[in-house]
Amino acid sequence: MSGFYQVDIRPEDREKTAFATWNGHLYQYCRAPMGIQSCPIGFQKVVDQLKRELLVRMWAYLDDVVIASQDEEEHLRDIEAFLKVVSKYGMTLKIEKCHFGKSHIKYLGYLISKDGIALDPSVIEKVQKCEVPKTVKQLQGFLGLCTVYRRHIEKHADIAAPLYDLTKKDDIDPKATIKDKWTQDHQEAFEDLKRRLTTAPVLAAPKFDREFIIDTDASSRGISAILVQKDDQGCEHPVAYASRSLSKAEAKYPSVESEALAIVFGTQHFRPYIEGHLTTTVRTDNSALTTLFRRKDLTGRLAKYQMALMAFNLNIVPSD
Repeated sequence: MSGFYQVDIRPEDREKTAFATWNGHLYQYCRAPMGIQSCPIGFQKVVDQLKRELLVRMWAYLDDVVIASQDEEEHLRDIEAFLKVVSKYGMTLKIEKCHFGKSHIKYLGYLISKDGIALDPSVIEKVQKCEVPKTVKQLQGFLGLCTVYRRHIEKHADIAAPLYDLTKKDDIDPKATIKDKWTQDHQEAFEDLKRRLTTAPVLAAPKFDREFIIDTDASSRGISAILVQKDDQGCEHPVAYASRSLSKAEAKYPSVESEALAIVFGTQHFRPYIEGHLTTTVRTDNSALTTLFRRKDLTGRLAKYQMALMAFNLNIVPSD
């Protein structure tokens, strides 16, 4: 879909886009052009309105639109419905940028197919070329890249914690060197993140007619969770990874509370998948938690965590 010059600007707002040419002539835009800060937001609103009129499975990020269908016949119907709405709004498509009936696509840095979601090979190549950062800005760039694809990285927050420590000071200069502060711990964390990104697993597409499994874990630095499902052969495949670092107060929690916090984090993070669903199995390292949340005399944080978990149908079991 062609993004710019397709959306009309209200007549009373057109003067805000006025500009002068070299010969003194004044012009103003009648349609949303490139370069105006609010244009992408306005165009996204138009696309969202378009989506509301469709019953097809459609995703859109600005002018990049994806339509997913179960089979070829349904795909043709979905495309026809989409084209009718596009025509109704007076919008156009660039045919050279349209691809129909694809079994896999590259979209927003991902390679998406019926088998699941993998990282785009170009992203992997970019990660492989990352050198050890020498400044705060370079480190922030690398960490930003890892954050974008953190759903593919197990225990991302735990691994990245030493690197984030180098960027935490509010008054730190982005151009400041970190060479003197770089230790073996930082090197190992950097290499571990690179390795995990370049060998990132294909994330399975969630199947809502099957049970979900959540594996949780806690350490002195962070908490993490993995959403898992079994295939027809009973083999487990990750659907998504999630993690976050601990605050200074949380890092002082006793083991049972840290592991309980990890369960709460995992269930809340994966809420869109498991809420109102079949029984979800939660696997935890702390065997005491398998029965603890059934008690009626809990107090303090554990009681609060118990209340949070009551929103889900959970079966908490010890990890193998």
